[in-house]
Amino acid sequence: MFAGLEMRTGNHTVGGDPMATKTNFVLKVTDAKLADVQKALKDAGINVLSLMEIHREEAA
Repeated sequence: MFAGLEMRTGNHTVGGDPMATKTNFVLKVTDAKLADVQKALKDAGINVLSLMEIHREEAA
């Protein structure tokens, strides 16, 4: 499964950081669900703005 991620990075202050940048990543995982990926990233302190499945390959 390919998942497209959009994450906000940069120094954050209370009330938000107007200079924070948004970064897009493509992630390829095996046997994981979107909710599991989002929870793992959140638990690591990563603010995920959106997460969507882009492509799914069936195991051969």
